[in-house]
Amino acid sequence: MIEISCAYSQLKKTKSPPSHVRLLTSIEEEERVAFRDRGKVVAASSIRERGPEISDSVWSHPAYDDFWKFWRRMYGSLSFYALFIVIGTQQQQHQQQQQQQQQQQQQQQQQQQQQAIQHHAHYSIVSYRIVSSLLCIAHTILHECALFYVGERVVGCYIGV
Repeated sequence: MIEISCAYSQLKKTKSPPSHVRLLTSIEEEERVAFRDRGKVVAASSIRERGPEISDSVWSHPAYDDFWKFWRRMYGSLSFYALFIVIGTQQQQHQQQQQQQQQQQQQQQQQQQQQAIQHHAHYSIVSYRIVSSLLCIAHTILHECALFYVGERVVGCYIGV
């Protein structure tokens, strides 16, 4: 496994993301990419010749659908090799919202409106704020990398070849 340090910055007025987030890639076996934060994998991607392959639980995530809708509007073709994975903490928030829906009917309408706002803000920002394009040292293998942020938290990554 080859570890590659990458320099990147958020395209906004705040400080750059911490430098200890590193790109980890294996070029000999499975061509997987993982972003690590203090040793913990915060986002990961797997590159496949016939497109992405990952569990159904990831494919069914709303942010994944939003990302591809955005990409198709921008670039049209899905013939490139890429995979987008969202960090699991987002699913916990979604479960909490579902539990809140079980309260009284009078509160449900207000909650649904709030959740719609939260859903839009939460997932749209993942889709549209492509924070930074990274040029890897291993550019012969990986051509484009992007980290996705909500605030200062990494929520996912995009890998294109």
